Amino acid sequence: MATISKLSGPAPSSSLRPSIGRTPRSSPPPFLVLRSRAAAGAAAAGAAGGLSVKCGRRSRSSLVVTCSQNGANGGVVKRTVLHDLYEREGQSPWYDNLCRPVTDLLPLIANGVRGVTSNPAIFQKAISSSNAYNDQFRELVQSGKDIESAYWELVVKDIQDACKLFEPIYDQTDAGDGYVSVEVSPRLADDTEGTVEAAKWLHKVVNRPNVYIKIPATAPCVPSIKQVISHGISVNVTLIFSLARYEAVIDAYLDGLEASGLDDLSRVTSVASFFVSRVDTLIDKMLEKIGTPEALDLRGKAAVAQAALAYKLYQKKFSGPRWEALVKKGAKKQRLLWASTSVKNPAYPDTLYVAPLIGPDTVSTMPDQALQAFIDHGIVSRTIDSNVSEAEGIYSALEKLGIDWNHVGTQLEVEGVDSFKKSFDSLLDTLQEKANSLNLVSRIFRSQKSDSLFTLPGTAKTLAEKWRAESDKTFCHTAVSSRYHLRALAATESSCPIPCIIHEHQLIQFMRTGEPPSSHRCEAHARNLTPSRPLRFVSHRSLFAPCAPSATEASS
Repeated sequence: MATISKLSGPAPSSSLRPSIGRTPRSSPPPFLVLRSRAAAGAAAAGAAGGLSVKCGRRSRSSLVVTCSQNGANGGVVKRTVLHDLYEREGQSPWYDNLCRPVTDLLPLIANGVRGVTSNPAIFQKAISSSNAYNDQFRELVQSGKDIESAYWELVVKDIQDACKLFEPIYDQTDAGDGYVSVEVSPRLADDTEGTVEAAKWLHKVVNRPNVYIKIPATAPCVPSIKQVISHGISVNVTLIFSLARYEAVIDAYLDGLEASGLDDLSRVTSVASFFVSRVDTLIDKMLEKIGTPEALDLRGKAAVAQAALAYKLYQKKFSGPRWEALVKKGAKKQRLLWASTSVKNPAYPDTLYVAPLIGPDTVSTMPDQALQAFIDHGIVSRTIDSNVSEAEGIYSALEKLGIDWNHVGTQLEVEGVDSFKKSFDSLLDTLQEKANSLNLVSRIFRSQKSDSLFTLPGTAKTLAEKWRAESDKTFCHTAVSSRYHLRALAATESSCPIPCIIHEHQLIQFMRTGEPPSSHRCEAHARNLTPSRPLRFVSHRSLFAPCAPSATEASS
């Protein structure tokens, strides 16, 4: 069960515990390959997941936030440096993670977190590693949803629920903060119109004022940003790795505001997610390959230097006559958001991509590692423009060494898109496996009657007979589904059932390949059975009831 340790102070305000409701969703467009519409029952909460908030070794309390299988957080909290970060320096600390139950964000909100970012990798980890999504997913599969439709149903519910928690901040800041970000499918990174339609659909189905639709800053998607903004949809532009692409993103935002035709622009906002640590990861490798003392001395400096110059560009672009004309209509600046703030090189300070990037009208979204480190020993002080000339010197020195910043940006963009695509595809594969197992269990369940003989689906029976004939062993199994054991028993010549547990994924593999599962208990039981007898399975009264290993199983 998730816990909060060694945090003191007032409990989260009751105003931060609004009821989390459901919103009817419209049918998604064809570009998402979705056939679903929202079912009212899809919003039912899954099995409890959790999040742990523990104290670090240092004198100041710190947060360690991880998704857990069971339970929910609750307890006291305290004022942290995150409050100072926003109140003194105008930087909004956001949390770069999301998992169920989303109410576990409440302690973080009380500790000063003001928004949430998500991406396909975050959802891949959350959904594949937790049981909290199983109940909703089972309902979706049993209602006939295809896998990608089910994925979006799971994601939209999390985003809606998180948006509800951050609505008080959104309202208090007049739409200036309190946003939750959800990304369009990474498969659309090269599809301008597909991205526009995906953004419009997500905005419609989430139906929350404080949702940011994330759009990648790929060349094909920069025009998408303008179109989406022009429709009055707030956007988080992600995967920005270079100054040139960042300027194009700003222009797309300004163009979109101007093209919107709206008299009141105060509710159309945006952030530009400028990635940091990945820049050092790549450039450090280049510098080590160059190998000169000058090159080696620049390791760990490129990312922060480029970020400082991005802030300088931000100040320039959001000033002057063009911007002032938009301000008269209520336009808000597209804030810089520092992303990829966790330190990849353990030799570097753990707040390297947070502490030097503090400045007004910015956002820092931090995953667990960076959030814990900054709360524990971060220092709040304006740093982003404290030494711009030094940043310019580092940027130029790297160019003189042969570092092509545009090439770096392009490579990191390709790697970022590919990474999100792999996470997205991996999660869909995981969900397909779960759906297959649910369908198999459902078929077995429907075919059985209390203590009567029943037959497995034809393919499974054929494979089982084939394996029995080839290996001279009889196969018996128990599939495990969620919290329950689906028990099927093999009958010997003397009609003595001998159970044996095989995990769900082993049964799926057996059906696909015909290869017997690697279970010592199955092998032991098989040796005691009569191989000449036809394979048959007997149902068990404890089907879908929690069960412990039998005496026969325990002794094997």
